[in-house]
Parts: sequence; structure tokens; C-alpha cells
Amino acid sequence: AAAGEATVARFPLRVPIPGGGALALHFTEPPTPGTEGLAQAIAAEVATGVEAARQRTLDLMTVYSVDQSIRAERNMRRLLARVTRNMAERVHAGGQAAYLRDQDGLLRLEYAEDWTGERGGQGLLAPAFVERVAEAGTPLVAGDGEAAEVFPGATSALGFPMRDEQGLVGVLVLGDERPGAFEDARLPLLALLAAQAALGVRNARAYLYSEELAISDERARIAREIHDGVAQSLAFAALKLDVVARQLPSDPEKAEAEVRAATVLLREQIKEVRRSIFALRPIDLERYGLLETVRRYVEDFGEQNNVRTTLTVTGDIHLAPGDEAVVFRILQESLNNVAKHARAREVTVSLHGGHRVTLRVQDDGAGFDPGQVSGRVSSAGGLGLMQMRERVESRGGKYRVLSEPGHGTLVEAELPQA
Repeated sequence: AAAGEATVARFPLRVPIPGGGALALHFTEPPTPGTEGLAQAIAAEVATGVEAARQRTLDLMTVYSVDQSIRAERNMRRLLARVTRNMAERVHAGGQAAYLRDQDGLLRLEYAEDWTGERGGQGLLAPAFVERVAEAGTPLVAGDGEAAEVFPGATSALGFPMRDEQGLVGVLVLGDERPGAFEDARLPLLALLAAQAALGVRNARAYLYSEELAISDERARIAREIHDGVAQSLAFAALKLDVVARQLPSDPEKAEAEVRAATVLLREQIKEVRRSIFALRPIDLERYGLLETVRRYVEDFGEQNNVRTTLTVTGDIHLAPGDEAVVFRILQESLNNVAKHARAREVTVSLHGGHRVTLRVQDDGAGFDPGQVSGRVSSAGGLGLMQMRERVESRGGKYRVLSEPGHGTLVEAELPQA
């Protein structure tokens, strides 16, 4: 107020906002009932706006979470579990299930979980409600009795088709024991999540197919190595022993020398077979995690190949599951090459986590000229140097090999942290 003017009296009015908080208003005159009613209407509008903003934030968080699941997860079962759980949590559903279309066009159960826990029955054909959702191509609410066909004991169910540009991928279903549980469900958001899930399923299937192709290629290379290496050496040893059988009566000393040569050859081939078996044995990254799997493999490699091994791990290492598999594959192939070619006495392996995760494998063996053997392949028909480089670089990493004859080899691979 200006100098000399009386201070204006203020009449406060506090109006609660539904859901939390309050409007604090001040008037120059006592508020009338009409004014109070208007203030309460404004408070209700504020509450509506706040709730809408909260719901949009939750929607964005759910979409982000599903997007991260799709990017990071290539295991089909875990992918569907993550996506459907996010959807179920968003609408407080007690159960979720995923049915995928197989190569014969049939919808079969891939994953299901309800208030009793994760359910079995994978591979079962879809019930009528799921088929109805697939035929409609739009979200549907289950009719009387249909929910219980998907989730025993459920009275409500909501189904979403998963589609992409190639057609139907599958159907996602949410269920609950409460009648009318999905009357106010946010269908546009859930339909968007189902579409994201379709993309994730396609990616997971493509990854699985690429892995199957890689396995097939590995088997073909192993067959060639056995045919061209071990099989021919064993055949040669058999010929030597046939010669020995004929020489024994007439020239025992020469026969003894041939037996010794055949024995040396057989022992070398036994080592080669053992190297192949060690390289091909299954590795359970999911069970033990990257660091423990690396530790076990490096230790076993030293024992199998009579090589002194050292492993050093520093920093924090956080890689996506697919990147962990790549890092381990590079380690495996690098050590296979050491066993096959290097004639090393010592191998040092290090894993360092910083801005990026760096794997180094260094040996004190014979070394080689990388420019001369860029397509070099490990024992057991593994990846060549070029293929390893392509695999790392395809995931945003870097790969290099430093070596020269007589001075050992250093293999280094870098991948970004998750």
C-alpha cells in the first residue's frame, strides 16, 4: 500500500484439492457461498489436471521400460515376461499371458503368469478368446466364461493382437479375478505396448535364427577340420601301423621307429580332439554371469593346455546380455587360437570397466603377421579374425590384433557399457 493508506484487510480461504494439497486464496471481503463453490470447482479442475499429468508420466515410464526390455533382451521368454508384467502393472492386472503364432500359423502359449505364480503349459493351443482377438485384429474384452479359459479362476480378461507389417505375430492377454477389472483400462497405451512387443518378438526370432545359422556354419567348419586334419592324420597313422606289421619279421628296428612316429602323431591328434571338445563345450553365461564364466574358462584353459594363465578384472562392468556373449566369444576364440597356433607358455587376460569395457588377451607365443592371416580360424572351426572384428564393430565396439613373428600376440576388444 502507498504511504498513508490503510492496510487492506485480507480474508483467507483454504480449499482442499482432491488427491492431495490445497488452494490458499485471499479476498478483500469475506467470500460468499458462490465464491467458495467456484473455488472448489477450480480445485477439482486442478486435481483433474494433476492426475492427467501423472497418468501421462506413468504412461511414458511404461513405454520407456518396455522399449528398454525390447532393446536389451533377446531371450524370448524373458522378453515376454518383462513386457507383459509392465502392461499388467499399469492396469493392476493379476495375470498375463502371451501366445505366439508358430510356423504352421497356429497360436500357442509361450508364457503365462497369474496370482498363483508362473504357469507351465508352453506349446498349448490358444483358447477361443485368444483366437477371437487374433481374428478381430483389435483389443477385445472377454465375454462370460472366456477369461477362465485363459486364467483359471479369472472373471475378467483383455486381449491385444501383436501385429507388424508382416501380419499377426501373436496375442497378449491380461486377466484378473475381479469382475469388470478392465472397464477403465487405457487401451491406446496398452495397444502401443503390444505393438512394441511384436517388434521385440520379431527381433528375438531374428536373433535366434542368426544364432542357428552360426551354429550350422560352425558345424560345417568343424566337419571340414576333422575331415582335413584329424581324419587324415589317423588314416596316415593306420597306414604306418600296416607297414610296421609287414616290417616286424624282416626289420624290427625300422618297425620300432615307425611305431614311435605313429605314437607321436596319435598323441598330437588326441590333443587336437581335446582342444576341439574344450572349445565346443556349452558355456552358461546366464547362470554364472560374465565374470565368473570368464574366470572358470581361463582357469580350465590353462589346465587343459598346460599354459600358465593370469586373469585381472578391474572397474565396474555392465554390459547388455548380447554384448556379454560377444565379449566371451572373443575371449574363447582368442584362447583357441593360442592353443592352436601360438605355442605359448603364458597367457594374460584382463577385463577393465570404465567408459567402455575392454578385454585384452596377450600371449608370449610365436606370434604372426596379421596381414598375412586375416582370415585365420581357430581350432574347432571358430571365427576368423575378420569375423571377430565384424561382430564387435556391429555392436559399436572396436577390435584390434597386435602381433609379429616371435613376439607374441595381443587381442583387444572394446564395447560400450550398458
